[in-house]
Amino acid sequence: MKLLISTNKPDLDYLYEKIKDVGPKVEIIIISQYSNERSQHGRLCELENVKIIDSNTFGLSKSRNIAIKYCKNDICLFGDDDAEYIEGFDQQIEAAFMQNPKASIITFQIRTPDGVFFKKYKSVQFKHTLLSILKVSSIELAFNGLAVRESKILFDERFGLGSKYEAGEEVIFLSDCIKKGLKAIYCPKSIVIHKYESSGKSVNDRQYSFVRGAMFYRIYGLKGLVLLLFMGFRKKIAHRDKIGLRQFLISGIKGYKSIKRDS
Repeated sequence: MKLLISTNKPDLDYLYEKIKDVGPKVEIIIISQYSNERSQHGRLCELENVKIIDSNTFGLSKSRNIAIKYCKNDICLFGDDDAEYIEGFDQQIEAAFMQNPKASIITFQIRTPDGVFFKKYKSVQFKHTLLSILKVSSIELAFNGLAVRESKILFDERFGLGSKYEAGEEVIFLSDCIKKGLKAIYCPKSIVIHKYESSGKSVNDRQYSFVRGAMFYRIYGLKGLVLLLFMGFRKKIAHRDKIGLRQFLISGIKGYKSIKRDS
């Protein structure tokens, strides 16, 4: 099994405490995008199961595409440099793939450091659709490396942190997998711990709707406008929006038109 971690910090020593207890059976691939200089690897060099790839590229999706090149016939999990892993997470993931041999992608659950769920999860297993994947976070996502590589699926580098559209990359990745015929399921088991605040939650409402509009066009085409309208009304009813329905839709349509021009 491989754990794929992306980071752009100059000193990687902070990762040591997070991954030192992962276990020797898990190979950890770290893609370090620290400027054009070599990052400081620190105590990570003590861990025999860690491989560090220094890259002068920029952007989360580019980093993950580099990591995918190192995936062969492995079960792979996208990591986060802010995440910690629940004891036995690798056995949990491997067991899920053994129980579901036709699945190429399995998504799991995140817990916060307080032990509560990171988001609302279903309590039963189900097969993912192009709608259910909208709720998936990247660190929940494990995949069959051989199946993904043979299907020639990579992250859309226009999306994700460090790109024009700063989110949505994992949802697009999943949508491409499903469109290529790969089976994706959800398993109601927790594998990773992450604080509730995250880079995705820090995106402001206007930027969020802009990226959402672009993502919806990338996945659904013309039907994406209907979904954007539905999401805008739902946010309005739930009183979660800070910019109002009109501005939400204006920003979303701008994102929709922007990616359409880029396609």
